[in-house]
Amino acid sequence: MTKIFIFLICLPGLVYCQNFDSRFSRDFIEKMDTKFNVKFGLDNDIESFEYNQEDLQYSIEPNINYKMRLAVNYRMLAFKIGYTPAFFGNEDTDKKGKTKVFKIGSDLFMGKWVHTLDYYKIKGYYVSNLRNEDGFIPGFDEYIILPDLQNKSIGFATRYIFNDRYSLKSNINQTEIQLKSAGSFVPGFAAKYTKISDGTVNSEIDIFGVTANAGYYYNFVINSSWFLSLALAPGLGYEWTDSKTIDDSGPVKDSHNDFVTTLFTNIGMGYNSENFFGGFQFNGNYLGRDENPIMDLNTSRSTFQMYVGYRFRAPNFVKKNVDWLGYNSVNK
Repeated sequence: MTKIFIFLICLPGLVYCQNFDSRFSRDFIEKMDTKFNVKFGLDNDIESFEYNQEDLQYSIEPNINYKMRLAVNYRMLAFKIGYTPAFFGNEDTDKKGKTKVFKIGSDLFMGKWVHTLDYYKIKGYYVSNLRNEDGFIPGFDEYIILPDLQNKSIGFATRYIFNDRYSLKSNINQTEIQLKSAGSFVPGFAAKYTKISDGTVNSEIDIFGVTANAGYYYNFVINSSWFLSLALAPGLGYEWTDSKTIDDSGPVKDSHNDFVTTLFTNIGMGYNSENFFGGFQFNGNYLGRDENPIMDLNTSRSTFQMYVGYRFRAPNFVKKNVDWLGYNSVNK
């Protein structure tokens, strides 16, 4: 934790090495936000978690590996929806049950600020790796299906881009193209509320966490069509966890609060033409705690995303309504 804290203190010094003159940003960034773009993606960003108590531990997994994502982007607005199509299916449903995933979100770009809001719901899990302090429990080598267990979360994040020459939009929604290599110091803040519940056993867990992070993002332009994206952003935060179970003797409550350290990493490659674009990204998310919480949400996980999309002329009704919102004034 000490090394990350020192890094956070020193990292703002990178800001002074950057040129903030926006007059030259047009040589580094080509804006494509006058076009309406549609993007299809495939990713494995689906949460699982661990239950940790002194006398019992186990893993809780969804019975699905991938989800589809559809995103539409125009001007300062980005809308995205994630779902599990029928053709992906669930494997071994007789052993692991069925899982349904739904995600909806939006990105709002206001000058150098980027705001993100996401809502996530997963229903249907199974238990594996059931163990106690002596190791795996004999007789529990089969999966335990939890069809009514659901994980709901809502999260908000905001980031600020210092360098006018760097385009975060070229990685998030492809409404810009990075023409020349550039990077930026990007501080941010995030908050997330998660509710894990199962009505059949009258049990629920509430988790609320806040984090502040700061890192460096860089786009390396290979040629007029291809580019690489890199990011490294450590952070610090705090997490509150409360659980409640109702049994014959009444409600049983427990709570756990802890400081957390986070680390976000990204590496990706993308392709751009005037209308067509595509690419892939690997993201790493680490969350460390000093002590074991009641429920551990993906302490360390890696996600993969690949996407393709197309830009075309925006419908007149979309153009009129978004311009009415004051696009030109908030993005000067």
